[in-house]
Amino acid sequence: MSKVRQQYLQLKKRYPNAILFFQLGDFYETFEEDARVVSAVCGIALTGREMGHGHRWALAGVPVHAADNLRGEAAPRRPSGRDVPADRGR
Repeated sequence: MSKVRQQYLQLKKRYPNAILFFQLGDFYETFEEDARVVSAVCGIALTGREMGHGHRWALAGVPVHAADNLRGEAAPRRPSGRDVPADRGR
């Protein structure tokens, strides 16, 4: 399991009602159900990506510089952000 997936699952278990944004490079990415919510609410394209061992995740990302405008639209609760090391554990 990739480092990003491990971190996401651990944080999602701890904060199940939060929309989790992970900074990967110049983008804040959301995964799985969070990505579906962000895509639907904010009108952002829903994409997918293999995240190790054949597991494909739903993704919706926003540029870091635009994230402050979208976070408030994505969830009524305060979203959680997480910086992920550049190597992403691959």
